Amino acid sequence: MTTALTDQGSVFVRALSLTLAAVIMMSSVAEAKIKRGCKAWYEVDIIRASGIANVATPPFTYGQFSARRGCGNSVPNRCRRRARNSAHLCMNDHWNSGFVGKPQSCLNSAIQAYYTSDLKRAIQSASCNYIAGKSWLRGKSRYWISVRARTSGDKECPKKVTLSSSYRFRCG
Repeated sequence: MTTALTDQGSVFVRALSLTLAAVIMMSSVAEAKIKRGCKAWYEVDIIRASGIANVATPPFTYGQFSARRGCGNSVPNRCRRRARNSAHLCMNDHWNSGFVGKPQSCLNSAIQAYYTSDLKRAIQSASCNYIAGKSWLRGKSRYWISVRARTSGDKECPKKVTLSSSYRFRCG
């Protein structure tokens, strides 16, 4: 009888040990880290030029980069949402910072291949290059653009935010 109880106790202890080991393994797998990312860029529309009230040109893009963030492997959309938010924070901060020099939010490890330092000059230069290809737009004294921060990718990445609906500048 004592041997039978000892054998049953041993079986119970082994079963309990195996169950605990499985739970520990499953919890470590559930807590494993993954990273997901989104693409990001500025989208620019020439909306007005001196003497032309409504300029109807397709938007162009500037400054493509990406953002990647981590999270638990069971919530990849959370990673994408974090990446999207990091990209938009960078673009918003850079637009609102007076343009020169990258803000801290663009220097963190989540932001990849963000090369723009002087955002104002870069956007104006890209806009003037775009305008140079449109003979009917060249030579005006002033231009107005709309600038948006855009992200794309899998679920939770797409987002569009207007940074300026009427930014004015000159070419030349």
